[in-house]
Amino acid sequence: PDVHSLYIGLPGKGEIFPRLHLSNLPLMLQVGEAFKLSGVVDFYDDKTKEGFDGEGMVEIKGLPPMAASFGFVRVRQNEFAPWRRAWFIYIEARQISYQIPQIFNYIREVGLGFGYRYTLVSIKEGDEKRSLAETIARLRELSRTQGNLSNRSAWAIDLEERGDPRWTIVLRAMLSQTSAAPSSLKWNEKGEKNLPSQYLFDAVIAVRSDLTFFMAVRGWISTNYWDYVNDPEIRSNPVISGFVVLWPRQPRFLAHVASNPGGHVGLKPPLAPQMILAIKYSFFSATLLIEPGLAHFEVCWPNMLGFNMNFGPLHAAITAGFIMRITNDEMVIGISLRAEASLHIKAELDAGIVGVSLTATAFVNFGGRLIGVAEFDPAKLYVYAQIGLELRITFRIAVWINLLFFKAKASFSLEIGFSARVQVGLISSGDGAKTGPVAR
Repeated sequence: PDVHSLYIGLPGKGEIFPRLHLSNLPLMLQVGEAFKLSGVVDFYDDKTKEGFDGEGMVEIKGLPPMAASFGFVRVRQNEFAPWRRAWFIYIEARQISYQIPQIFNYIREVGLGFGYRYTLVSIKEGDEKRSLAETIARLRELSRTQGNLSNRSAWAIDLEERGDPRWTIVLRAMLSQTSAAPSSLKWNEKGEKNLPSQYLFDAVIAVRSDLTFFMAVRGWISTNYWDYVNDPEIRSNPVISGFVVLWPRQPRFLAHVASNPGGHVGLKPPLAPQMILAIKYSFFSATLLIEPGLAHFEVCWPNMLGFNMNFGPLHAAITAGFIMRITNDEMVIGISLRAEASLHIKAELDAGIVGVSLTATAFVNFGGRLIGVAEFDPAKLYVYAQIGLELRITFRIAVWINLLFFKAKASFSLEIGFSARVQVGLISSGDGAKTGPVAR
């Protein structure tokens, strides 16, 4: 109803697509309960991109729903460069149930895609020239949504700088612990709705023509497949996600997994309240990097493995991390730990004429770190250790009298503080060892 005019131009010389002056054109076709088609198509006609892309779903009674995304365009680097054809198509079957032998999990969705001068957004982002920390942060964010391959936003144009055109093959599968389907292609709406499932996860595997390998994994806890199908927010909010990338041209191998504090935690089956809080208020990440002459592994370094929770008036937080790094010249190992807790208690008695209040606050902070560096040639060892403790306790007492012609208030406070830190450095070589302690 928002489209007032439509112009379709015949292809001119050297052109392969009509010029369609439309954007985000919705499509909807339904024939009773037997057939339903829905989707959206977007058209492009500018100096560097011409063509169209879209996404949609087809439902035929008696068969699993089929979702798809596609794009057929002509692209170029700039308005003076020659045009290049680029296209992709991805098809996905949903609401199926195939049991995997031995492990007894069920395949609920499976999809296959192919891109010609198209690839996954995560692979394209990994090609960008940026720092390693920025690359990991960007890929970690994308790993939470990269599995939604039926969305065209999961694909990106991949023009080659030189040489042969690039192509990418993609495979996706979703697995659940349980299934209520009576057969592989039969959807049991009523049985699936309240079916307990301790976990649900999906995986994406992609290979590009230059042998770049990519895999992304997402997982949900206490979430069944019916929840995933009927709640769009769950698709982009896994509890844990990760990725693995192999770039042969760089060359570099990178693997990363991290929890998502804002991820969806279901109630099928219900979890203990303490477990739900532990999942929602904790964070975990691990990274493995391998390059020529370098192997780097870290778990939440320096203090990113965290747990943060309130127990009534008590607040506690614990963070930790581990790192190991090996190069041609040295090896580094580090361990870090930090814990803090605070307690706030307040009691008050007001009898009208006389009143008293008592407030007590305590804060404890403990931290420690150990780092060792071993040089290979010449043999030398460096060790650094630090441990610290901080304690603060505050008491406050207030008394007041409220008579008709007389009012008075008195208060008393006491604060006790203690702080200590010890640092030790050690250098060991063939000439002996030297230490340098510092205490405060």
